[in-house]
Amino acid sequence: MESEVSRALRLVPDDEVLRRLEELVSQSRRVDAELVAHIGEVDERRLFARFAFPSMFAYCTQALHLSEAEAYRRITVARVARRFPVLFEMLRDGRLHLSGIAMLAPLLTPENHEPLLARAVHLSKRQLEELTAELSPPNVKGWPGGEAWINTTTLLARKHYLDRLVRTDDGMPPAAMPDLELRSPKLRRGYSTAAYARNVLRHHRECLARLGGAAPPDGRDHPG
Repeated sequence: MESEVSRALRLVPDDEVLRRLEELVSQSRRVDAELVAHIGEVDERRLFARFAFPSMFAYCTQALHLSEAEAYRRITVARVARRFPVLFEMLRDGRLHLSGIAMLAPLLTPENHEPLLARAVHLSKRQLEELTAELSPPNVKGWPGGEAWINTTTLLARKHYLDRLVRTDDGMPPAAMPDLELRSPKLRRGYSTAAYARNVLRHHRECLARLGGAAPPDGRDHPG
């Protein structure tokens, strides 16, 4: 059954529909930025405890009725944006989307955030996956840092990158990583890209299985 909104839109000229759509997208971005800012403030003040919630994540999912994925993403973005306030403006004006900021969050530092964010402007999710893989490339032992980097966002991004490596011909780095062999001494000694990727991918699949798709972006039981 057609809604009143759909019926009303049928009478609107094409140019006006396009104008309204652009304005709604802009409004949505502004609301997202405000929402993330408020989540960050409630999180910082721990106001969720006033209602006997143990964490910000519990408050978002049980009181605000956000999905688990929405809660994870917005809490992650709120926390990193409080460290780097320019992210609020980038979210507001559409240079970066929520998913993109969440993917970049583990990589941002006071030293690298300006050039890194400049590279990330208007990139798609797939392009951001490639960028994060480039900035933290694997070696034959996997990614440096043991398992400290593991969270659902980074793990899935790196798994996708490894999947693409495995699908390439042995010894041929993917187009997104043309200088990978130059950066990795182990590869210069004759290890093929696809061969080491298969080993690393096995380990990462085990990590993903342990997470069970339910761990929040910061790797704790909840983001609170």
